[in-house]
Amino acid sequence: MPTGPVAARDEGTVCDRTKHRNNRQCKTALRASHPQPVKGSSPGSIVNSKLREGHLLGERCGSEREEELRWKINQLEKDKLDLGSKYNKEVSGYEAQLARLRALLERGEAHRQALEYEVALAKRDAAAQKTSSEDKLTELLKHNQQHKAVSAELNQRVYDLEKALEITRQARDEDQQSHQAELLERDRLLLSSNAENDLLQAEKSRLEKLLQEQNETLQELKVKLDRVQREREKDTEELKAKKSELKQSAVREEMLRKEAESAMKRIKTLDETVESERASHLESKFNSEIIQLRLRDLEAALCVEKSSQAEAVSNLELLRQKFGDVEKAYTHERDRAKDAHHKFQQLEKEYLSTKADLIGQLDKEKVASAELMGQLEQEKAESANLFVRLQEQERVHTENLHTISLVQNKLVCVEEAHEDLIKDMQQLLQHYRYLSASQINNTGEGEKKNPSALMGILKRTLHHYHAELKDLLKVVETLTIENKEKEKIITEQRKNIQECETRCMCLGEEVERLRLSVSEVAAAAERMQVELCSVTKRWEEEREQHKHTSMQMHNLTQEHEKEQQENLAFLHSLYQQLIAGCVLVAPPQSMLGSFSWAELSAVLQEHVDTLTSDLSSANQRIAGLESVCEGKTASLANVCEQLKQREESWIKQRKELDTHHMQITNELQTRAQDLKRQIEKSEEKVRASERARSGLEQEVTRLQDLLSVCRRDDASLLAACALLAGCVCELYSRVCVLSHQKTLLWDRVCVGESLEKEVGALLHALSDPGQTSGKAEVKVRGGVWVFRRCVIAVLATLRLQKLRRNSHTLFRVTGGCREPPSLCVREIMLREKAQQGEEEEDERNFRVVKMLTSSELAVLIHSCMQGVQQELDKTVHSSGVLNAAQISFSKLLDRLLSETDSGCSGHYGYVGSLAQRLARGLQKLRMKHCALSNHDTSQGMVSSLQQHFLVFTQRLHSAEVERRELRLELSRLKRSTASERNKRKENTHTACVPVDQFQSVCTELSSALQREQQAQALLHQQATQLQELGLTMELHTGDQLEKDRTLAQAVQCLSETKADLKRKEQSLRLLGKRLSQSQLEKQQLQQSITSAENALRTAAKSKDSLSSYMKSVESSLKELKDRIILSRSSTSREDFNLHMPSMLLDVSGPELNMGGHEIAACQVSKVTFSFIIFFSNEEIRCKQSVFPHGSCGLV
Repeated sequence: MPTGPVAARDEGTVCDRTKHRNNRQCKTALRASHPQPVKGSSPGSIVNSKLREGHLLGERCGSEREEELRWKINQLEKDKLDLGSKYNKEVSGYEAQLARLRALLERGEAHRQALEYEVALAKRDAAAQKTSSEDKLTELLKHNQQHKAVSAELNQRVYDLEKALEITRQARDEDQQSHQAELLERDRLLLSSNAENDLLQAEKSRLEKLLQEQNETLQELKVKLDRVQREREKDTEELKAKKSELKQSAVREEMLRKEAESAMKRIKTLDETVESERASHLESKFNSEIIQLRLRDLEAALCVEKSSQAEAVSNLELLRQKFGDVEKAYTHERDRAKDAHHKFQQLEKEYLSTKADLIGQLDKEKVASAELMGQLEQEKAESANLFVRLQEQERVHTENLHTISLVQNKLVCVEEAHEDLIKDMQQLLQHYRYLSASQINNTGEGEKKNPSALMGILKRTLHHYHAELKDLLKVVETLTIENKEKEKIITEQRKNIQECETRCMCLGEEVERLRLSVSEVAAAAERMQVELCSVTKRWEEEREQHKHTSMQMHNLTQEHEKEQQENLAFLHSLYQQLIAGCVLVAPPQSMLGSFSWAELSAVLQEHVDTLTSDLSSANQRIAGLESVCEGKTASLANVCEQLKQREESWIKQRKELDTHHMQITNELQTRAQDLKRQIEKSEEKVRASERARSGLEQEVTRLQDLLSVCRRDDASLLAACALLAGCVCELYSRVCVLSHQKTLLWDRVCVGESLEKEVGALLHALSDPGQTSGKAEVKVRGGVWVFRRCVIAVLATLRLQKLRRNSHTLFRVTGGCREPPSLCVREIMLREKAQQGEEEEDERNFRVVKMLTSSELAVLIHSCMQGVQQELDKTVHSSGVLNAAQISFSKLLDRLLSETDSGCSGHYGYVGSLAQRLARGLQKLRMKHCALSNHDTSQGMVSSLQQHFLVFTQRLHSAEVERRELRLELSRLKRSTASERNKRKENTHTACVPVDQFQSVCTELSSALQREQQAQALLHQQATQLQELGLTMELHTGDQLEKDRTLAQAVQCLSETKADLKRKEQSLRLLGKRLSQSQLEKQQLQQSITSAENALRTAAKSKDSLSSYMKSVESSLKELKDRIILSRSSTSREDFNLHMPSMLLDVSGPELNMGGHEIAACQVSKVTFSFIIFFSNEEIRCKQSVFPHGSCGLV
C-alpha cells in the first residue's frame, strides 16, 4: 500500500488530469452545441431569419446552461476531491490500526514466548526436583542398607544372647527338676489363669468388634493412637517409679542379708556363751533353782520364737508358691500375648487388604508407610501388654516385700529376745562372780540332776534352733537366687522393650521421612501438573484467541477490499456515465440536429435530470460508504477494546495465580509450622522416653561393660597384632631387600678390590726399581701393624662378648624367601633390667613364658590402642582410623623401645680410650709415611697412574720426534746417495754402501717401530682399563639414579593418575554440561527448523501467489493488447469503449497476505500502470470524440 505523501502526490496528478480532461470535454460540448452551418441552400430568407433568431436564443440559453453545468461540474470535482481526501484519511487510519494490531500480535507473540520460557523453567525445576527426589531416594536406600547392617549386628547380638539364654535355661531346667513337687500346687493357679483367659477371650471378642468398628472409622484410630502414646508416657513414668521401688527393694534385701549375717554371728556368740555357761553351770550347782526359773522363761520364749519361725517358714513357702504362680502366669500371659499379637497381625492384614481394595492403586510408598504404621501400632500394643504384665509383677513384688517386712519385724523380735537372753546370762555371770562358797554348800545333792537335764534340753533346743536357722538361711539363699533369676528375666524383658522402642522410633522416623519426601514430591508434582494444566489452558485460549483475531482480521481485510472494489467500480461507472453523457451528445451527425428548439431543451433537461439523479445516487452511496466506514471503525474499536479487555483479564488471571501461589506458600508454611510443633512435641515425648530409658540403661551398662571390656581388649590386641604384623612384614621385606643389596654391594666391593690389586700390581710393575729401598722401612713398620691387628682382634672379641651379654634375643626365625635372612625375637623388658651373665635353657623358657603371659604388656597394648578402638567404634570406614592407628602404633613403639633406645645410645655413643689411642696412632703413622703409602689409596693410585701416563706420553712424543728426525735423515741420505750415484755414473766410478751399516740402520729402525707398537699397546690397555673403571662407576651411579628416577617416576605417576582422575571427573562434568547444552541447542535447533520450515512454506506460498498474480497480470495485459488491437481494427471507433480488466484494478486480500511486500510493490506498479493506461485510453477516446475524422483535428 502507498504511503501518505505518495498518495497525496498521486491524487494531485489525478486532479490535474481530470481538470484538463473536463476542460477538453467542455470544449467538445461547446463545439457540439455550437450550430454548424448547413451546406445546402434554404427555400426562403424568412425561414433563414427565423432560424438565425432561434439560433441566437439557443446560444443564449446554451451559454447560461453551460455556466450552470460548469458550476455543477466544479462542485462535483470539489466533492470528488473531498471524497478522495476522506478516502486517503480512512486508508491511513486503517493502516495505523493495522500497525497497532500487528504490534498487539507481536506483543502476544512475546507474551507467548515468555510463557514458553516459564514453561521451560518449570520443566527444568521439575527435572531438578526429580533429580533431588532421586538423590533422596538413593540416600534413603543407603540409610536402609546401614540400618540393615545395624539390624544384622543386632541379630548377631540377639543370637549371642539367645545362646546365653539357652545356657541359663539349661541351668533352670536342672533347677526345675528339684521343684517338681511344687507343680501340683501351681495347677490350682492354672485354673484361675484359665478363668482369666476366658475373660481375656471375651475381651478379645470385644476388641475384635472394636477393630471392625475402627476399620470403618480411621479417625478414631488416630485419636486412640494419641491416647496410647499418652498412656505410654504415663507408663514410662510409672516404670521409673517402679524401677526406683525395685532398687529400694534390692537395697532392703541387701540390708536383710547383712542383718541375717549379723544374726548368724550373734548365734555363734550365743553358742560360745552357752558353752561357757555350761562350764559355769557345772561349777555353779548351787544356782540351779534360779537357772531353772530362767530356763522356764527361756523355754517359753523359745516356744514363741519357734512359732514365729514356723510362721516365717510358712510365709516363705507361700512366697515361693506365689513366685512360681507368678512365673506360670507370666509364661501363660506371654504365650497369650503372642497369640493375641498374631491374631492382631492377621486382623491388621485383613484390614490392610480391605483398605487396599477400597483405595485401589495407590503408590508403593504409601503402602510401605501404612505397613510401618501397622507395625508401630503392633509394637505399641505389645508394649502396653508388657506394661500390664510388669504392673502385675510389681504388684506381686510389693506383696513379697510386705511379707519380707513382716519377716523382718519377726526377726527384730527374735533379736530382741536374744539380747534379753544375753543380758540375763551376763547378770547370771555377774551374780556368780559375787557369790560365796558358803552358799554353794547349802545346796543339796538331789538338786544337782535338774540343772544338767535343763542344760541338755537347752543344748538340744539350741541345736534344733541352729539347724532351723540354717534351713532358713538356705531358703533365703534359694529365694535370693530366684530373685536374681527373676531380675535377669525382667532385665531381658526391659531390653526387649527398649529394642522394641528403638525399633519403633527408627521406624517412626523413617515413616516420617518417607511421608515428608512423598508429600513433598506429590505436592511438587501436583503443583507442576496444575501449573502445566493452567499454562496449557492459557496457551490454548491464547491460541484460540489468536486464531479468532486472525480470522476477524482476515474477514475485515476481505470486507475492506470488497468495499474498495465496490467503491472503485461505482466511481468508474459514474465516471464512465459522465463521460458517456458528454460524448453521446457530441457527434454532429446525431439525431439532435433534426430536433426543434423545444425538443432540444427537453433532451437537455432530461440529460440534466439524469445527471442530478446520478449525483444524488452518488451522494447516497457516499453516505452509505461513510456509514459502512464508521461501522468498520466502530468494529475495529470494539476489537481493540476486546483485546485490551483480554489483556486486562490475562493480567488479572496472572495476579490471581500469584495470589493463589502466595496462599499456597502460606498454607505450606503454616503446615510446616504445625509439623514443627508436632515434631517438637514428639521430641519432648522422645526426651521423656529417653529419660526413662537412661534409668534403664544404667542397669544394662553394668552387663555391657564386661562385654565391652573383653571386646575392647580383644580388639586392641587384634589391632596391635595387626599393626605389628604389618610392621614385621614390611621390616622383613626391607631386610630381604637390604640383604640382597648387601650381597650385590659385597660382590662389587670384591670386584673393586680385585681391580685395585691389579692396578696396584700394574703400578708396582711400572714403578722404578730404585724404590726397593722403601721395603726395608715397610718391614720395619710391619711389627707395628701386626701389633695393631692383634689389639683390634682383642677389641672385636670384647665387643662381641658385650653384645652377647646385652642381647635379649630368645630365638631366630627364617622367612620364606629364596635366601631368607633370619629374624630375631627379642624379650620385652618393661620394668626389669636384663640379667648379666649366661643363661640356661630353663631360664630362657621361663622368660619366654613370662613374656607371653605378661599382664603389663596387655595393659600397655590396651592403653596404646584406645584411639584406634574409639575410631573403630565410631564407624568401620571412618576417615580417622588411619591417623589413630599411626598415633597408637607410634605410642606403642615408643613405650616398647624406650629402654632399648636408652641402652643403644649408651652402647653406641661411647668409644673406649684404647680405640681412641689406636686412632691417634694410626693418624700419626699415616702422617709420617704418607709418601710411601701413596699406592694404598685410590686417589694415590689414580695420581700415580696419571704420572705414568704423562711419562708415557712424553716418551711417545720424544720417540715420535726421533722417528721424524730419522725419516728426514733417511730422505737426506737417499738424496745424497742418489746424487753420488749419478756422479759416479757420470764419472763411471762405482762405489757401494757397506752391508753392515745398512743392516744396523734397519735393525735400529725395526727396534724403534717395535717400541712404538709396544707403547701404543700399553696405552690402549690402560685406556681400556680406565674405561672399564669409568663404566663401573657409571653403573653404580646409574643404578642409584635409576632408583631415584623410579621413585620419582612412581610419585609422578601417582600425581599424574590423580590429576588424570581429576581431569576425567572434570571432563565428565563438562561432558554432562555439554550434553545438557547440546540437548538445549538441539531443542532450539528443532524449534528453529520448525520455524524455518514454516517460513519456507510461507515463502513457497508467497512465491505461488506471486506467480499466480503475475500470470493473472500477464493474462490481463494480453486481454488489453487484444482489445487495443480490436479497437484499432474496428471501423466505428467512436462507439468502441475500452474497459479495464478486473485483475488490473485490484487484488484479493488472501493474495496480499500470502505475497507480502513483493505483491504490494507489484500491486503499486500495476495500479500506476492501470491508471496510465486508463488515462491514455481516455485521452484516445477524447481525441476520437473531438476529431472523428482526420480533418477535424485542424478545427
